[in-house]
Amino acid sequence: MDVIRNRYGSFWGLVRYVYYRVALRGESLRALKAVDLTRVERLVFVCRGNVCRSPFCEYAARALGCEALSFGLKCNFANPARERIQHAAQHFGIKLDAHRSTDIKHYRPRASDLVVVTEPQHVLAVRSHLGEAQLTLLGLWTRPRRFYIHDPYSTTPQYCARCTALMYTGVERLAVAIREAKAALMAAPAAPG
Repeated sequence: MDVIRNRYGSFWGLVRYVYYRVALRGESLRALKAVDLTRVERLVFVCRGNVCRSPFCEYAARALGCEALSFGLKCNFANPARERIQHAAQHFGIKLDAHRSTDIKHYRPRASDLVVVTEPQHVLAVRSHLGEAQLTLLGLWTRPRRFYIHDPYSTTPQYCARCTALMYTGVERLAVAIREAKAALMAAPAAPG
């Protein structure tokens, strides 16, 4: 059981991981990956409570030179980042002590936003808040791919460390992909007019 808790967060984390690995196929997955990275100016990370996953990703993105925000789908206002996530973030040189949770109802979407969620079930929950912003799943950018990233809120320190490492790779790969897409666009020859 310790192996499951340390690798997937909990037994239910494993069940959801397996379920989404099987369930996410085809068109729905392609739609979440097919974002126009050339128009992305700001990354907006969303998770359940805005005290673990989304703040870590927000501050990681900022450390990587991206404009970023984070919100929670069901959170209390102005809670700090969870201590265990603050501790795990230090491994990446990221300080989360200034973070305070913010509910998604305070999000003001921009067409140049890319909203990034950590769980497939969050896709449906954020759709009504998007406006013209684009949407993707962080696990599509992680290595290895992890369509479902279990909330480390009450997990073992080992899972929390694994989770932050996984999320960091996803944020980093996303930041690099955005920079490369914009560089390719700038380098492309102008269309004859």
